[in-house]
Amino acid sequence: ECYEARCRILGEKHIDTVKALEAIGWLHRNTGDREKSREIFGRVWELYLNALGIEHFLTLSAINTLIEEYEFAEEYGKVLELRKMIYELKKSRFGEGHHETLEELNRLTVGYKSYAGNVGASVTDFSDEISEMLATATRLGEVEYSRLCKQLREGHPEALEQLRVLAESYSLSGETTHAIQLYESLLPYYSTLYGEDSMQVRSVEFSIYGIKEGNALLKEISEMSVDDLASMLFDDFDDD
Repeated sequence: ECYEARCRILGEKHIDTVKALEAIGWLHRNTGDREKSREIFGRVWELYLNALGIEHFLTLSAINTLIEEYEFAEEYGKVLELRKMIYELKKSRFGEGHHETLEELNRLTVGYKSYAGNVGASVTDFSDEISEMLATATRLGEVEYSRLCKQLREGHPEALEQLRVLAESYSLSGETTHAIQLYESLLPYYSTLYGEDSMQVRSVEFSIYGIKEGNALLKEISEMSVDDLASMLFDDFDDD
């Protein structure tokens, strides 16, 4: 009734009306009607996008909710389709080298890997696409970071955000040593700008820790014999 009243008084596209529609979507989700909630969240995303633009937090929140709905429904092709759409929208809005666009490109590469895993395909089936996207992300990221350092300064928040996304791109590309170097170069700036105990500093430290732990695990596995590796895998299976 509240939604219908707002439609009559404010119009279907008014932000307050869309928020009421979104609340109905959450009601359907919480009561288990995921098909209906998915339909409503799809409409909410479109309305927010048209009214507020791709960069607004309500739009971004809505698309993430919609992606969760499709993941729940195991419609992984739709998830990948949405990721591609967001990337293209951000590229059009911000430009291909902007950190918002390149961060979305990073997410898209992860989306391809997730899609392959969930549909029983091999990541190698998409290796060309993934490699090309990551090469684009690092190349454009380097160019844009250099431009921002010259135009603004090396420690400017905008340049630092570009550097953070660039480090993420190198990490996804497997160039972990360089990624760690870039992340570590962020820490003095972040500590000065936001404080040593800030979320920004902790996030970078967590990224560095994750890369190092991943590298250590890969090294341990590479040094295992075939028998030891098989034993580890089957022991885990037996425990389950």
